[in-house]
Amino acid sequence: MEQPLHYQRRPESGSRKFWRVVLGSMVGLTLTTILFTFLSIFIALGMVAALTTSSTPTIKNNSILKISLSGNIEERGEDNPFANTAFESYTSTATGLDDILNCISTAADDPNIKGISLETSSISAGAATLTEIRNALENFKQSGKFIYAYSESYSQRAYYLASVADKVFVSNLGNVDLKGLAFQLMFYKGLLDKLDIDVQIVRHGTFKSAVEPFILDKMSTANREQMTLLVDNFWSVFTNDISNSRNISVEAIDNITNQLLCVNAKACEELQLVDGIMYPVEYQNFLREALEIAEDAKINTTTISTYKKSAAVKQKAENVAIVYAFGNIVDGKGDDKNI
Repeated sequence: MEQPLHYQRRPESGSRKFWRVVLGSMVGLTLTTILFTFLSIFIALGMVAALTTSSTPTIKNNSILKISLSGNIEERGEDNPFANTAFESYTSTATGLDDILNCISTAADDPNIKGISLETSSISAGAATLTEIRNALENFKQSGKFIYAYSESYSQRAYYLASVADKVFVSNLGNVDLKGLAFQLMFYKGLLDKLDIDVQIVRHGTFKSAVEPFILDKMSTANREQMTLLVDNFWSVFTNDISNSRNISVEAIDNITNQLLCVNAKACEELQLVDGIMYPVEYQNFLREALEIAEDAKINTTTISTYKKSAAVKQKAENVAIVYAFGNIVDGKGDDKNI
């Protein structure tokens, strides 16, 4: 009787196994590369499509220009190529003073803009920048349109700007942080003495104080006099502007500041620094009443970054060309990088 034949698989040789693994890896790598390439092309085309779409937003009728100056304010703004795209929040740039002033000026004559809502709690800007913005808001009020201000709390600079509004509101847990102005200087003479560094200074005039930190360990009488005068002038402008807008005497503002009386929202209202205390939802309803729309209607708002790209602002900006130059004054040849 014949025995059945049993097939036995021949063991795979080492070289054959090696080439199988290598070729399989190469095929997998090639397919992955092709897939990744197509995916990259798809993403790139999407970005190009987003960037090449119309960058001129349409401002709806019965809109409010919302101004929230939470970031740095530079002399001149820069266009963000990723604006109005999903990448805008990752590539945000500093707000330009020129954009702010231009938008406020244009909004005064824009029939689609019914008013301005200032919603700023703190501002990173100097006194000159704040004064420029505040003056622009004062000019805006001549159009007859409203300006309302709301914030959870106001820093001293933010309140200086908000005080120009027709109505100023604060949240129930907010306050107005009026605390006055101060200045301080850092002196290096002690450090230089420890390092055995001798500083040779040549200066002319008593009030030439720029070099004092290197040769003195405290302020000179002349420097203290001029710095005090400078701060007093700043504070005088600050209090007089608030006094004129809020109909509060300068003496009352000084008293509020010296005694830190604005400890809570109720105190701010009693001292007439604000006109009312509201939750955010109440302020939104207040704006709806100003726009004469239903309680559940959507409020059309536009920001500085969006409004500056609108047709109204672009058309007005073409009338006059302003060249902003900023940066340090140094020796040598100039260039056009900071112009």
